[in-house]
Amino acid sequence: MQKCLIVQVLGNSDIQIDSNNARDRLGNCYSNEEINEAAQKCKTKYAEGRHAVNFRFLSELHRQLTGEAEYTFCVLLTDQTQWLNCNRQAPEDWQRIAISDGHWWRELLLEWCHREGLICQPVEVTVKPEISHGVADWEAMAELVHGVLKTHIQYKNETATFAAFGSIFDKILIQHSSGTAALSSALYLWGIEQRLTNQNVEFIYLAQEEGGSKSTAHSGSHWQRRLKAPQVSQLIDIQDFGGALGVNIERDDS
Repeated sequence: MQKCLIVQVLGNSDIQIDSNNARDRLGNCYSNEEINEAAQKCKTKYAEGRHAVNFRFLSELHRQLTGEAEYTFCVLLTDQTQWLNCNRQAPEDWQRIAISDGHWWRELLLEWCHREGLICQPVEVTVKPEISHGVADWEAMAELVHGVLKTHIQYKNETATFAAFGSIFDKILIQHSSGTAALSSALYLWGIEQRLTNQNVEFIYLAQEEGGSKSTAHSGSHWQRRLKAPQVSQLIDIQDFGGALGVNIERDDS
């Protein structure tokens, strides 16, 4: 069976605790310590059976893709702790900004994946103090995500190795509907760059249906075609490939 690595950012709306957005559990926290304590309390209550937890996008992907391949999830968890310590000091900054990060939910995520039978490796994405606008910084997030994934994913021939497991994957699938606009775009851009180097990367976008109870997965094939069209036009402008249209290429499918 084909092995596939699914890469996505953990967005603050991806986690549900007792059918509510998990971010609501951190809404009254105004410091690093308070946020951490609240997140740990959620994990403890889940372990004791007092909370119902669902990582809805991971769950939906697992449901829709089961049987197609053997999947491993690489979940990117943002951490703006250093950035906040150096750039913002007011308690409301922690309450407004920090609670959107994914790293608070690392232990809960691992426990949930274990119960659901999902193979998951969280990867923390640390936002450094010198980044101007935290996870909302488009240019910085593109560079940061690229650097993190370059460290964790290496290519050899037509396969990819995920350093955390030492496992080899035939395909990478990017779920890019989670996280801030800057983060989801950075992840999509990274995937496009890999495709341009002929790596086996595909895209999937989870669109929430009306009512919010279910999400539908959409492939990125249409967007990929739209992105490739300008590249083809540029190639034709650079060099005349017209002669290739008259060449009869025989395929050997044996």
